Amino acid sequence: MENRDENVIICRCQELTRLDIIQAVREGARTVNGVKNARRPVWGFARERLVSG
Repeated sequence: MENRDENVIICRCQELTRLDIIQAVREGARTVNGVKNARRPVWGFARERLVSG
C-alpha cells in the first residue's frame, strides 16, 4: 500500500482523519459499523449528506 497522508479529513463534522480509522482498526474494529462505534464519525451535522453510512 502506498504511503498516504494520515491527516486527511474523512469526516468534517467530527474531524475524523484517516489515522483515526487506522487506529480504530488496530484497536479491533473490523467493519464500517465497528469504526463508527469506536469513533462516532456520522453523529455530526453532515450525517449522510457527506458521510456514507
